[in-house]
Amino acid sequence: MRTILKIVTIAVAICMLVIVGTTSAAYSCSSWKYSDDIPEGMDIDFDIECIDGKLHIVDNSSGILNPGIKTIQIWPSATTAIDDNPSINWSIKSPMSGPFQDEFSDGTEFEIDQAKLRSTGLNISGFENDTCPDEIKIAIHIRWVNENGEEEYAVLYATGTEGELSSVWAFAECTSASIQEIPEFPTVALPIASIIGLAFMLQRRKE
Repeated sequence: MRTILKIVTIAVAICMLVIVGTTSAAYSCSSWKYSDDIPEGMDIDFDIECIDGKLHIVDNSSGILNPGIKTIQIWPSATTAIDDNPSINWSIKSPMSGPFQDEFSDGTEFEIDQAKLRSTGLNISGFENDTCPDEIKIAIHIRWVNENGEEEYAVLYATGTEGELSSVWAFAECTSASIQEIPEFPTVALPIASIIGLAFMLQRRKE
């Protein structure tokens, strides 16, 4: 019995060393950089118009957008978002997210349910009195992959009236990234299993 306890103790010590050597880093980015310029290499073109009480948002953008729109915040509040692509579904997201969330405290945020699909047309409805508002605020959250294969994230914020919207970009910045040590499970589990198995084999030989 003492032999088993000794071996298990050694196994735990070895695994602690394994954990230290095989952890991966998780980065947290919470700051934003604001700009009037669009991302380099991207052609951003959103058409927004009101049709029969529905706000129709068409994405004609091109360039390195991939996968595209992630969420859309809208003010005043709405109840329904239906995509032109029947394979894409949108749902109401709560709580609000992003750099302009305070602007939409009494608005609505819709989130796409398939992150790898790109929405190119969306109908937002359910405004008060079932009519499009005279003034709107909208924040379109976009993710894309840059030329280095890295994922980037930005938000296009626009406010004004239909056809006369002024806009600004907010880009995610990792200026205060924090590293969290995350043990990789297979690297930890396999040494434990093999050493404990060895302990039982040695004990059986002694018996």
